Amino acid sequence: MYILDDDDDDLNVKLDRVDLDALTRFQKHVKRTIPARKVDRCTKGLVDTSYRYLANMSYETTILLAKEGICMLQELVPSNGQEGTQSNVVKNVLDWYLPRYCELYCVRAEANLALGRLFAAKADVEKVLLIHGSKKKKVCCLEDSWKELNESYCRGLQLRAYIYLLLGADEIAEHDLVELNDTLSRNPPKCMYLRELPHMQVSFTAADWHRTRRHATLEKYPKVRDLHENRSGSGGFLDPGTGMQLAYLLLALTVLHLAMMKLVATAQSYLLVFFLSGTLGSVTAYGAQALNHDLSHVNRHKGFNYVCMVLSSALCNFPWAMYYQHFHTIHHAYTGTELDRDGDILFQPWYSPPCFLLSLKWPRVWDSRITLTRWSELYQPPPEAEKMHKLDLAGSKYTRFLWGTLVGFFLYPLFLARKLQLDQAHIPTVEYEGLMLAGQIFCWRLGGFWALLYLWLSAAFSLGAFCHPFMGFWLIQHQSVRRTPKLSARGAALCKSLLHRDAHLPVPQPTLSYSGSKIWNVLNYGELYHVEHHDHPGVCAKDYPKIKSIAHEFYDSLFTETSIMSAIFTWVCAEDDEGWMQESGDFAFRDVYLDAAWCRSQTRPDDSKDCATLQVGTILSRISKCEPSRASS
Repeated sequence: MYILDDDDDDLNVKLDRVDLDALTRFQKHVKRTIPARKVDRCTKGLVDTSYRYLANMSYETTILLAKEGICMLQELVPSNGQEGTQSNVVKNVLDWYLPRYCELYCVRAEANLALGRLFAAKADVEKVLLIHGSKKKKVCCLEDSWKELNESYCRGLQLRAYIYLLLGADEIAEHDLVELNDTLSRNPPKCMYLRELPHMQVSFTAADWHRTRRHATLEKYPKVRDLHENRSGSGGFLDPGTGMQLAYLLLALTVLHLAMMKLVATAQSYLLVFFLSGTLGSVTAYGAQALNHDLSHVNRHKGFNYVCMVLSSALCNFPWAMYYQHFHTIHHAYTGTELDRDGDILFQPWYSPPCFLLSLKWPRVWDSRITLTRWSELYQPPPEAEKMHKLDLAGSKYTRFLWGTLVGFFLYPLFLARKLQLDQAHIPTVEYEGLMLAGQIFCWRLGGFWALLYLWLSAAFSLGAFCHPFMGFWLIQHQSVRRTPKLSARGAALCKSLLHRDAHLPVPQPTLSYSGSKIWNVLNYGELYHVEHHDHPGVCAKDYPKIKSIAHEFYDSLFTETSIMSAIFTWVCAEDDEGWMQESGDFAFRDVYLDAAWCRSQTRPDDSKDCATLQVGTILSRISKCEPSRASS
């Protein structure tokens, strides 16, 4: 049998001598000349080589090797059977095709898991378990084939239990552990040892975490798919659909907002303005943001819904229609990665108040110098920093309170500055910013100073100014927390013995939901069900509790915030910026992922995708050129 040995010198071929077209030539050549028996030897060599690269932590190479082995088995065996060149095709399929197939999927799942790719790893594991389930109902011609399938099945259960543990579905993970334990007790695989789980060198991203949870939920509970809103609202006013219903509510809130402006302009009382803007006005202004958010997912057509979105944004201090129409989908697609700029542009100003170094010159005030020393590595302290005065807005609870209030009033100028600094300059448009300016002028004409004061106070309160409870939404939605798995005593013991992992080790959770007062969830228009929202962004916010009740196994074990005021108090009273940021301020564990990916690229530069392609081309060209006498030895 031809297997690549550990001491093979050919594996150390220099990259500049590798034939980049070896892979293509091999696929064309092997389909014509290599019979099923030789394919068996080639795939066995690929399996053993893949495990060796996996042990060497060359995960990209392992994934490509396993992929090529799977493609060989998918393409060659059916063609041999259709051409009738092999009389024992059925025997081959049962004897070596499925065991090799499952082994390759298992090794690829381990490599994907080590790189933090939960969705790809779970997809590979599910294929292994599906094959075992289908063959279990049939009679296998060889006992050894069934034993090999059983080994892959046990490894698949082990990997899936760990993946569900990372996803927060502890009850399902414990069920898989019990099934794995029962399988090992009934029919222990011969000479089988459950290896330790691969060390996750790169943390999973929040986007991959939510995508894996979404597919797992829909697979286990197809009923959740019925909650997704697919209608565009074209049924008219008699059959509006969810999108049109939200547009009607948004229009009603806009009219109510204008009515309150007229009321405060008539009363001309600071006390009444402050009271109404902090209660009804803040709920209305927050509703403009929340319903714009919901409509951007449920309905993206420029019709009646879009008109309501733009008009409501004109009565805020931030053009929410612009943000949710053009930038928010990037946040959902790449949550917690380098492409998700929401953490830097919008949320870091809340999380981490700035710090300034001041050098004041008198009477030559124009020679004074102000340096920003937080928010970006682009700003470095000047050489004379020790002689400059330090103004740290995160230094005390009073300055944090002040900064939270300033953000509430001036979020849009801050957004423009951060876009220019970190991404690219945002150019205001007549459609959004122009209409917002027209809305401010209209309010001035409607009620003068009092109407504008009510509008700006309402908008600021909705963004958390003066530590208003609405600040909680902006603080907790993607806080970095690590939860403890909720397993029974038996589940914890099985986790220790079968996963080789302490059940009490914390697990990262990149998104939080609020599980406190139902009234406060209603006043937040369902936005505090943030895990449910990222799991199923196409579902209307009013249906998030239904998701939680249907697929309860995926939500019961997650960490949730029970007190909004406690979360705000913890942020305001933090002793320093670094402590709170390290504990809770890593937006969706973005920094953890980027740091791990950078360390991986520096420590294993030979395992990049390009280098892995070269190595795989070398290995496959060697297998394709092996002599028949050597292959049959």
